Amino acid sequence: MTKEEAKLKVNALVMKLSSLDEHKIKVLNEAATKQGYIQPLFESIGWDFTNTDEVSPEDNTSNGRVDYAFKLHGVSQFYVEAKSLKEDVNDPKYIKQAISYAYNKGVTWAILTNFHSLRVFNAQKTEPFLSLDYKSFDINFEKLWLLSRDSLATGLLNQEAVDWGALPTPIPVEKRLFAQMRIWREQLFNQIFRYNEKLGLKPEQVDDFIQKLFNRLIFIRTAEDRGIEEKGLLALLHQWKPAGSKGDLLDALRLLFKEYDGYYDSELFDQKLHHVLDNSEIFIENEVIENILVGLYDIPGSMANYNFNDIDADVLGAVYEQYLGHVAEVMKQRAKEAQIKMELGVGVPSYSLNAKKERRKEHGIYYTPKFITDYIVRETIGRYLLENAGLPDKLHNIKILDPACGSGSFLIRAYDELLKYYARELKKPVDKLDQSERLPILTNSIFGVDLDKQAIEITRLNLLLRSLAHREPLPFLGNNIKQGNSLVSGTDAELEQCFGADWQNQHPFDWQDEFSGVMAKGGFDVVIGNPPYIRQEQLSVFKPLWQKSFECYDGAADIYVYFFERGLQLLKEGGYLAYISPNKYFRSGYGKRLREYLSAKTTIEQIIDFGDAPVFDAVTYPSIIVLRKILSDKNKTRIFTWNPNEPIEKFSAVVSSSGSTISQKELTANGWHLESSGNLNLLEKLSKAGKPLGEYVGDKFYRGVTTGFNEAFVVDRAVRDRLIMEDPTSSELFKPLLRGRDIKRWTCNFGEQYLLFIPWHFPLHNDSNIIGASELAEKAFQQNYPAIYNYLLTFKTKLAARNKDETGIRYEWYALQRCAATYWQEFAKPKIILGRFMNKATFAFDKNGYFHNDALYMITGANEYVVGVLNSSVSWWFLSQICTDLQNGYLHLEKIFFKYQFLLIRIREKLGIW
Repeated sequence: MTKEEAKLKVNALVMKLSSLDEHKIKVLNEAATKQGYIQPLFESIGWDFTNTDEVSPEDNTSNGRVDYAFKLHGVSQFYVEAKSLKEDVNDPKYIKQAISYAYNKGVTWAILTNFHSLRVFNAQKTEPFLSLDYKSFDINFEKLWLLSRDSLATGLLNQEAVDWGALPTPIPVEKRLFAQMRIWREQLFNQIFRYNEKLGLKPEQVDDFIQKLFNRLIFIRTAEDRGIEEKGLLALLHQWKPAGSKGDLLDALRLLFKEYDGYYDSELFDQKLHHVLDNSEIFIENEVIENILVGLYDIPGSMANYNFNDIDADVLGAVYEQYLGHVAEVMKQRAKEAQIKMELGVGVPSYSLNAKKERRKEHGIYYTPKFITDYIVRETIGRYLLENAGLPDKLHNIKILDPACGSGSFLIRAYDELLKYYARELKKPVDKLDQSERLPILTNSIFGVDLDKQAIEITRLNLLLRSLAHREPLPFLGNNIKQGNSLVSGTDAELEQCFGADWQNQHPFDWQDEFSGVMAKGGFDVVIGNPPYIRQEQLSVFKPLWQKSFECYDGAADIYVYFFERGLQLLKEGGYLAYISPNKYFRSGYGKRLREYLSAKTTIEQIIDFGDAPVFDAVTYPSIIVLRKILSDKNKTRIFTWNPNEPIEKFSAVVSSSGSTISQKELTANGWHLESSGNLNLLEKLSKAGKPLGEYVGDKFYRGVTTGFNEAFVVDRAVRDRLIMEDPTSSELFKPLLRGRDIKRWTCNFGEQYLLFIPWHFPLHNDSNIIGASELAEKAFQQNYPAIYNYLLTFKTKLAARNKDETGIRYEWYALQRCAATYWQEFAKPKIILGRFMNKATFAFDKNGYFHNDALYMITGANEYVVGVLNSSVSWWFLSQICTDLQNGYLHLEKIFFKYQFLLIRIREKLGIW
């Protein structure tokens, strides 16, 4: 339908209403208004009401039903609250109703209309963005068209709102709620340390106090907004204030917690556990508690209220993942400092919470977007349920595991999938499933493990919230969701040998013991998740144990590699495993054993490579792989490489309609290439057309110099000339240095940078007797190169503080840290120089004996003809197939590809270079 056709249809509706007399308008109820006017209005501008994936009627809220949710690719774009013609859409209660639902669902736009008037609200504002009267639909049709399907699909509505200042940078509900929780957490830390010093609470106890408080309050607010409980927190405040705000508000809150313990009998409120939160000796100012309780209802600067029933589980998961990524920093010797300041009358110290992504990085925590969890659950649990239809024993006893569950986003989505299945089986809507029907599914089928204690509590909370339907006892989830290190297990002796006497601090996890019932029956039916991403440099303490425990072990492997093998160890024969993880193992050297393992032991159902698409809030090069623990010689693997030009929000729609297949046999240990059969045939043909580069150059492939402190060891010409002028012998230690920016296609552009080449073993005037004798060596160095010694002396503090643990070598403070000491003579030879990272073929030939930094590699034993081959378009295509993809079209040219895999295209024999 064209815009002009749409306009004619809208005008016909306007004429229809204009023909009604006042009496007919008054008796027209809401249903008739929707059917006769509002639905046809939106149909006229392109929305398909016969497709519930596009227009979802009567979407549930805790306060009833919003009339319509309008969606693109399954994602809600705006909500419409419809009223009868006689209702006043300027009534504040109707406005609040409309925008509260949109805000809590994280949707920007809310529309309130009775057709006679149409109001469009940004859910974070109280003033309407658009106000249209039906009589002005014709002259203001361009504004009405902003609500059309075409306008939403092209982003026209949002762009118009930005241009008019009606759409600021949106603050999703999870970020707004998280910002408040962070402030509250900081206030609580200060309060506890300020007033409860005598209790001697440790920081982790304080953190437990705050975590448990928030968990309980969110549970209570959810129960309230589902209509299961009265507004108990508000009632508590309303009773406390008229009494003159006297008494301890925290004590009153503890009484409410005891009531909930009696109702739900859950460890969340269990008084018998004597949790630190239930310690009546802990004091917190009433104002702080009051602000928290009020803040759980009112959204700052908005007419909307938080509605915890409308806040999706993945939103709460996002809030808590951010919560886990923050740490409390408490001042050292706080008790002593507090006492001193109190005695001086200048107050007590304040404690702040620093937002640190470092902790998230250290623990490899990346919150998984909902479209990813949806897809993985559908492709594993959904397929398992479909394949086993008609087999009640299998369906009713399915066991699902996330071995690194975090806040439980995968397990929540898995639980939802099971609830939908059982609802269909019972022929009732999901929201009509009784608590007695929900809970057995949870306790029988959902399992998770995580190293972080707080993450475990959050997962349990989220699953309890998913089950909550009535005021009835809730189950203990300690047998389902457990704390532990999924990759650490062994006998006491083995663990002590690896980790020492305090080996229990590693939280080893014995799968056969912890989940004995599941493992006795063969293991789990489905394993899903987003394993942590932690680089091998941080894993040294675990390597001796993992080398014995995993077939896929490689000293350079990231931690997620071992989660693949662990997941398959725990998986029942025929079961499904699906992870989202970095794609580095497709082609990296450390991924070779994993590739062999997966190809030999599983059917690889599908692989999705996202490249550098923004799936997470960091560049992690993610991929999804779906495996089945069953062998198939004839398996065809579905492959898909994400097009960076596609919006990631369209993932589900694009993947379901795209992709290709290859034979699993083509996924070899030498590297996985997600290409069409034609490309793979060409790749194989080129591979057979020449000699491996490693054979041709004799394995003469080297990295550049790592100084450990460039500020001291890399100087410009002016500094070099000055030091040589002070002492001519200084010239012996200066080497011309190339940087990544100096390498061009074919040639090197020397940038007048020089390296002070002082390796730790440097034979000072060939007197080998002083090597290793630190004081004598330094004295000799000072005598032989006084100008350079005095120059480096200005950096001594920083040079001496460099980390020496990485290589195990004892460096003198004035020496390079890692300096290519075993092959430094190679720099003087003719060589090919290339960058570690390239976005086009940029190979240069050097005859001048330049040194270079560690952003570059060099290949000696080759000549200019080889540079010509490497700079060819065919060569670059070959490299793009076998090297690891990085951001913005760059490739990571690792040594292994030159040593083993990269095959030079055969040059005509008459050139005589072979």
